[in-house]
Amino acid sequence: MIEETAWVVRVDDGETWVETQRRSSCGSCASKSGCGTSALAEWFGRRTVGLRVDNPVGARIGEQVVIGVPESILVNGAARMYGLPLLTLLIGASIGGWLAGDVHNDLMTGLGGGLGLLAGFALARRGSGDRRDRRDGRPRILRRASQFVVFPERV
Repeated sequence: MIEETAWVVRVDDGETWVETQRRSSCGSCASKSGCGTSALAEWFGRRTVGLRVDNPVGARIGEQVVIGVPESILVNGAARMYGLPLLTLLIGASIGGWLAGDVHNDLMTGLGGGLGLLAGFALARRGSGDRRDRRDGRPRILRRASQFVVFPERV
């Protein structure tokens, strides 16, 4: 489970909305003073991200909570959003090269790859829309941030 701290900003009609700050890893790097990515992260600043979450703990507005998302959701989403367009790009380029034969092979391969890439993006977007409102893939509040778990000492 991937966890992040958030603040409850709205609770209405059984839905809970939380806000969390978008962070980059540039704050912990030893060479952040000479890094362009660190400079961009500071220039754009920290922005908040709002999420609709399940609230099994009964958190209320203003509380700091820990939200979680299963790793499998993120892995499957990354494979769909990156892997599918890459696969369709390769298939489109192969079909374009095969159709062209020896005449203008590079142009047709590039055109087929571009069309395959666009088709892959469209398929990935269409597939993500079907999963957006499913409750099993939605982040959920795991616990209030002020609660601590004490583990017994191991013998």
